[in-house]
Amino acid sequence: MPSVITIGEVMLPGGVDAADFEKFAAAEINEPGQQPGTENYILKGVRGDRTDGYLHLVRSEAVASASTRNRRSEEPLHPQLPEWDAGDPPNEILQLIRSGLGRATAEKWDSRAQTGLYTAYRTVGKAMTQMPEEVLIEPVMLRPGVSEADFERFVTEQYYAMSRLSEEEGFLLKGDRGDRAGKYMLLIAYDRVEVRNRRSTSGGELSREMQQWLDSSLVQTTVAQWDSLAHTGLYTSYVVLGQ
Repeated sequence: MPSVITIGEVMLPGGVDAADFEKFAAAEINEPGQQPGTENYILKGVRGDRTDGYLHLVRSEAVASASTRNRRSEEPLHPQLPEWDAGDPPNEILQLIRSGLGRATAEKWDSRAQTGLYTAYRTVGKAMTQMPEEVLIEPVMLRPGVSEADFERFVTEQYYAMSRLSEEEGFLLKGDRGDRAGKYMLLIAYDRVEVRNRRSTSGGELSREMQQWLDSSLVQTTVAQWDSLAHTGLYTSYVVLGQ
């Protein structure tokens, strides 16, 4: 079953101290296990287009039951993100996220942060079973004439099958609801921050291990096939605050 990865932009209002916000996020939001089936994380950009920017990432179990969808107006919000009916307003995503934070934490959140665009993505082909310490996120756009079915088949059958270096994994995300519904995102997960730092510097210098992997024939072939089907946009690497 795929995972639901909800990603939203976070901005600090004027007068809010970044250090105070990060301390609050690490202590009260980035603590897994607060709500069954849902984990909230605040991430901070350390490299790329949104360096020093913040994201709110929610990792949830996918819920496929139609009865869950139809109960929303009669029962309290479930901590898991359900399937949404067509036409549901994007702010339902925000309501579900706030329900996973708990009332007291949500009130503190409202006094410290402003939210921007939110999108609930479904992982394509495999589930994201744990939250890594660092993630690289970049949008993916299909080349003209490439169908979603062909691209997703390539990802699940070839891209995922490509051998990767240890302690990292790639996921294709597809927008399900929200501001980027129907659009793709590539997420590279690094188990530990040290792994990412060891393999490439902030200036773009690659380790010998990383360069050898990139130069391997299988990776070269897979990357060429990816480039023929899709291209990526600006990237940002984010770390989980408090890790």
